[in-house]
Amino acid sequence: MMQQINLYRPIFRRQEKKFSALAMLQAGAAIAIGIAIIYGLLWWQVRDLRQELRQTDARLAASTKRLDDATRQFGPGAKSKLLEDQVADLEKQIAARLRVRDLLGRGLFSNTTGYSDFFVAFARQHISGIWLTGFDITGAGENMRLQGRTNDPALVPRYVQRLSAEQALAGKEFQVFTLSRPPEKDGGAAVPYVDFLFRTASAKDAGKS
Repeated sequence: MMQQINLYRPIFRRQEKKFSALAMLQAGAAIAIGIAIIYGLLWWQVRDLRQELRQTDARLAASTKRLDDATRQFGPGAKSKLLEDQVADLEKQIAARLRVRDLLGRGLFSNTTGYSDFFVAFARQHISGIWLTGFDITGAGENMRLQGRTNDPALVPRYVQRLSAEQALAGKEFQVFTLSRPPEKDGGAAVPYVDFLFRTASAKDAGKS
């Protein structure tokens, strides 16, 4: 009697592609549209803030002139309701001006080109066998955190090296600091991929090296 031995294992099964080229293209288009909308709104905010700053500067100059005129009219030691009103108005104008300058000075809107260059770099340097599952970009791209999966861990350093060659990422040092295999599936079948997580080196990290 012949006995058949099943040498087939799920791990050798051809993995179904979870994302088709069309789906990736649609996702990329959706991301690009979302980014364009966000930075369109930010551009309007910057324009409004700069306009408000110009108006505040004009009001500040007018208030300063009125205060000088009142001081000359009533004398340095004289007190009057008009002079007190001028001082209060001047203080409000200065406070408003400082608030606007603080917003513009923080660099919150300094990255006027948006993150589109970064996404283009991620897509252009794509390597078959690697796919990103999430990312976090801070400010104008000073700090980045990317996470993804790969069916070949040796591809991760290669992908990092290719990203570092992108002009949009010039001067950014990437460090892989997590590379782990997810728990086995039900039935003990090994998961055919590993998760990776890497980020750019911050100024604090650079100081430690």
